[in-house]
Amino acid sequence: DGRRQRTADMAASRSHRAFSWALTSMIMAIADAAQPIPTTLPTDTIHIVFGDGEYTGTIPTEIALLTDTTYFSIYKNDLSGTIPTEVGQMNKTLNFKFYESSITGTLPTEIGLMTTMYRARDGLGNWSHGLSGYNNWLTSSLPTQLGALTAVQSGIDLHSNNFTGSIPTQLGRLTLLSNDFRLLSNKLCSDL
Repeated sequence: DGRRQRTADMAASRSHRAFSWALTSMIMAIADAAQPIPTTLPTDTIHIVFGDGEYTGTIPTEIALLTDTTYFSIYKNDLSGTIPTEVGQMNKTLNFKFYESSITGTLPTEIGLMTTMYRARDGLGNWSHGLSGYNNWLTSSLPTQLGALTAVQSGIDLHSNNFTGSIPTQLGRLTLLSNDFRLLSNKLCSDL
């Protein structure tokens, strides 16, 4: 009957979507030792993990093409260079992580365009910080545009970098942020 067929079609569709999500997620997590981050990825990739010391080189500017990505994690690598300004085009990203990866330069102001960032579950089902970039070599002042991340509920972690100057008053807009706002071990000289 028609109802039974619609139910079977819906179940098959859910199964296909779950398989597609798992496939795009797993592809990004598979790595050989010490390779560069790929510059071409499927544009519908939603979950990216490059980690555990398996990547070198720079973060490619082509990540801007991944506008459907909701979880972006580059961690514990030996990268060189800066975070590309193009990250601001990843406007569906809920989590943006780049910790312990030897990233240098400034934190781009375009991160403030990632206004959907708040927190989400990582690939293992654990809650994860919205923005996590600790233990790098980031310098200069914190961008005032971080104050635009008003949806962040749990976690802005930028400790152990080389940020200098005052803490931007715009960070006072982060009224939903309930815990894990970490700026320790920088060279900042003001209170929030």
